[in-house]
Amino acid sequence: MATDELSGLAKEVAAAAAAGEGDEWELTNYSEAQCEALVAVFKAPLPTPGGEMVALRFVVGGGKGLRGKFSDDLPKHLTGALRAVGYEEDRAASCTASSAGTFKFQHDTGRNIKVVWVFPNVVSIGGEGGEGEDGDSDGVGAAIDEESPIYLCCVSEQATFQEMVAAQCPSWTQKRRLQGALKRTGAMLEECERKMVAMEALSEGEQLLYDTYDKDVIAAKVAWLGGEIKGMVARGQLTASERAEVLDGMREKIEALAKEDSPKAVAAREALDKKRSAVASKPAIVHPVARARELKGVWTSMNRIRNAEAGKGGLMSPSAALELSTLEERERVLVGECRGWLETDEELEERLAPLRPRVGGGGKSKAKAKGKGGGPGPGGGSGGRAARAARGGGASG
Repeated sequence: MATDELSGLAKEVAAAAAAGEGDEWELTNYSEAQCEALVAVFKAPLPTPGGEMVALRFVVGGGKGLRGKFSDDLPKHLTGALRAVGYEEDRAASCTASSAGTFKFQHDTGRNIKVVWVFPNVVSIGGEGGEGEDGDSDGVGAAIDEESPIYLCCVSEQATFQEMVAAQCPSWTQKRRLQGALKRTGAMLEECERKMVAMEALSEGEQLLYDTYDKDVIAAKVAWLGGEIKGMVARGQLTASERAEVLDGMREKIEALAKEDSPKAVAAREALDKKRSAVASKPAIVHPVARARELKGVWTSMNRIRNAEAGKGGLMSPSAALELSTLEERERVLVGECRGWLETDEELEERLAPLRPRVGGGGKSKAKAKGKGGGPGPGGGSGGRAARAARGGGASG
């Protein structure tokens, strides 16, 4: 949506994104209709500098001092409006490209406020202002990252796509994130088609999206991922945190069904309760680390140097400092190669933690080596084109 078509807070939100700034707004006395008008800004990707993600925060409630400012239904109205334009809730969403098109609700206990975080779909701003390189009046120079996991998954053949998912998205969480990203891409393509039928002009970014991706191909991949996701739950292929999330979700559904007395609701509740018991009975799994042996060797060597130099007292010798620096760079590369697609720092660290030496501080640096959007790391093990991605070298070995 062009900036000149927006007004009020929606225009402020677009301006903040265009400046590459996350910001926060209080939706004081906002009605359902006002939420829908605000969320119209998210129907099309927002232009940001370099296509970088921004975190946009909307205060929708709070403690006693704020209760008169917000309707009790405001969180429901805002999240409902976001869902209506294709956004999905992701409690683990963060300010990364992999969270584009998602939102999450958070109770900020420190400030005693309730916030809806929105991570919009974005496109890159072309040029310093005015018109983009191709003369687009919004200043949006459309660009698609052809090395990104989402691009590779959207354009690859189905067989290659399935191989890439197996190699780069082995976990239930990663598959769900990928499915959500593909759904959002499909929803944007549907919006492009709606605008074309209505004889509305597409922005440069929308036109590029429409010319690059095939809605039906993406829908088939979304459906296949859905089967894989359900199968992992049925087979008990869940990590401890994933199993807890699944069990919590089932419990919430069971509690909701318990409020209904119809035979259909009773049968559904009994079936879900049985399914929940089956999930709870299966042990949690741990996805292996692809470069585990090499990482352990690097961390052991780092420990050796640090312990030896600590025993001498004083400053580290130049030769030891050089060797340690070389090992730290190797660690950074290996950690990057271990990261799967759409895997957060916390999730990668959960896999790496058991490998880290407990003595001497070896491997102090956390899982920070990563590519754009939580994708392939700088070491190149997860990067490259579809063929390289399908061969693996990322999350599991």
